[in-house]
Amino acid sequence: MAWYKTFYDEHYLKEYASGFTPERAQREVGFVNRTLNLPEGARILDLCCGHGRHTVELAAAGYSMVGQDLSATFLDLAKDAAAARDLQIQFVRADMREIPFEAEFDAVINMFTAFGYFDDAENQKVLNAVARALKPGGKLLIDLLNTLRIIRDFLPQSWDELPDGTATLTKRDYNLLTGNIEEFRTYIAPDGSKREIHLVWRSYFYTELAKMLNRASLAPIQVFGGFDSSEFTWDSNRMIVLAEKQREA
Repeated sequence: MAWYKTFYDEHYLKEYASGFTPERAQREVGFVNRTLNLPEGARILDLCCGHGRHTVELAAAGYSMVGQDLSATFLDLAKDAAAARDLQIQFVRADMREIPFEAEFDAVINMFTAFGYFDDAENQKVLNAVARALKPGGKLLIDLLNTLRIIRDFLPQSWDELPDGTATLTKRDYNLLTGNIEEFRTYIAPDGSKREIHLVWRSYFYTELAKMLNRASLAPIQVFGGFDSSEFTWDSNRMIVLAEKQREA
């Protein structure tokens, strides 16, 4: 079974939850608001919405939101978060290559490196599906890790400790022929039990992603190095690209 079908579960949340603070969500949603510059009521798809940390905040800001994800666990959490704030949000369980909408959205957002899970041809299908889901002139905002910095600061191996005392050994490999990053993670709980997972995703340079966007009739407009709207450089942690669906001549 593909890694992404089982990775996003309660173990994922335990590992990353400490970083998913309300302040972080507000900061990132503030960037989305400034960058998309859409009127209240605009229709936005949060593609690979996870447990809804951006979807819910954008709905609270007055947008008409749809969240799509493959993880039933995460969608249940997102629905609970929306209900807790009395927000009407449509949630859809579907693969990112199969967006069940056409010319529906003013914008699509794809956050926290939720792209590159397949080979190049299948990743292109994701962007093609985004283009079909957007209205003419609609915008895509896609947030990825900066491959330039990954390669410059590449760590073949590292140890980390989770808040519950679980030790994590991560072994990494960057495939120069495919552009894939592989991670082999071993989790050792305080009681000595072990869990192992293998992740692999395609990490794109901006020039590669721009060509794929153009093939999907999504014209790149701007690229940022972070949620502070900083310039994209070698030192940037993120590569956040804004693109626009081209209107028919």
